[in-house]
Amino acid sequence: MIGSMVALALFGGLFNRTPPANAPVQRFQVQGWTAEVKTDGFNGAVSCRLRAPRVTVARGAARFDFGRWANTSAAEYRIDGAPARTGRAAMTDVAMLGVRTITNNAANPSNGLVHIAAVELANANAVEIRSAPGARVRTFPVAGLQAALDAEKERGCDLARAY
Repeated sequence: MIGSMVALALFGGLFNRTPPANAPVQRFQVQGWTAEVKTDGFNGAVSCRLRAPRVTVARGAARFDFGRWANTSAAEYRIDGAPARTGRAAMTDVAMLGVRTITNNAANPSNGLVHIAAVELANANAVEIRSAPGARVRTFPVAGLQAALDAEKERGCDLARAY
């Protein structure tokens, strides 16, 4: 009985190998954006993310963070002074990219986030966002985003589209 268990454990060890460790995250700066590129050591998949203060770009969408306490369900934004658009209209574009915009937070489903498709911002200099009617307008610099997207694309990423 014990011999069978030892043989089974040894035999099972032949097939239960730990996948190779993931390659370290490559980080580099591009015009004010921090780019992160990670390659999965097991399947070779490349995942990428761009970051700037309170902004993250991943899976084709830019996520603007107002903090978990802010309810951004009625947010409005404008890009480089263009006419304002509702965050809800942008959510449709972002949802088409496969990005989940609603969280499990029942009290605040927006979780303080506003999502905008990266292609809409690629050549912009700034995004102004008002988290709710009457709230203070916050300006997020996004200049250099196109250069950062291009730099990541050269490394196997295309954050301007969904995966």
